[in-house]
Amino acid sequence: MKVRNPRFDFSQVPRYWAAGNPLLTHYLNAFHVLIPEGERFFIRCARPYLESLPEGADRQRCRDFMGQEGWHQAAHRAFWQRLAEQGLPVVRFARVYEQLSFGFAEKRLAPALGRRRMLAITAALEHYTAVLSREIFMPGFPGDELDPEMDRLHRWHGAEELEHKAVAFDLHVADGGGYAERAAAFAIASAGVLGWSLIGLAWFSAGDRKFWRALPGGLKGTRRVLNARAARRVGGALLSYLQPGFHPDQLADPESAFVYLETCVAA
Repeated sequence: MKVRNPRFDFSQVPRYWAAGNPLLTHYLNAFHVLIPEGERFFIRCARPYLESLPEGADRQRCRDFMGQEGWHQAAHRAFWQRLAEQGLPVVRFARVYEQLSFGFAEKRLAPALGRRRMLAITAALEHYTAVLSREIFMPGFPGDELDPEMDRLHRWHGAEELEHKAVAFDLHVADGGGYAERAAAFAIASAGVLGWSLIGLAWFSAGDRKFWRALPGGLKGTRRVLNARAARRVGGALLSYLQPGFHPDQLADPESAFVYLETCVAA
């Protein structure tokens, strides 16, 4: 595992960069707001463990995890400028999300739950990112339906998520965390992902003056993107987290993800 810092140019990303579909684009736009603050949350949860780990492989692994997440949040946050240029309400949504999820909920929950249970939430969210990232490298994934620069961002981020997918999980286990904590954290994480992604979809759609005019044409020709087989695969992989004895490494990762990491920075 290592920290990489590829550069991105979002200046030419079109308004509906995901298959020309306004609904799909704004659903994904929501994640580009959720991810930066989420990554900063992961770093906050891992930092106490980094400070307590002795020098060695585990400490370096935790340090690299935090470094990768730091660059991920910076890259996604850089995309906000393009969204703002398109007149989309990105800053307002980010402010509401940050204030409610972290300024309010985290500040009140963290003292009560303690660092291990907060890390369990991070491990559950990391499972979400790993499962979705795995899908990007599956045969038949329609990356050509996305803007090339956005596809490149997703592949770099996704491949690194697979690279460090077990770090938070292993830290939680090493700290004495058990199945019940991880299952409860998975329920919390699932509610947050579903709830905020749908709120973000509604927020961006309502704030897009061109949305309703573009919607009929944008819905055509996206059947290849909305794949029922892939949805079932993702659902099954997500729920595998609730199996007793599960470990993130039990989900095999496409080799193409790690091949991609060898060239993504230079590209």
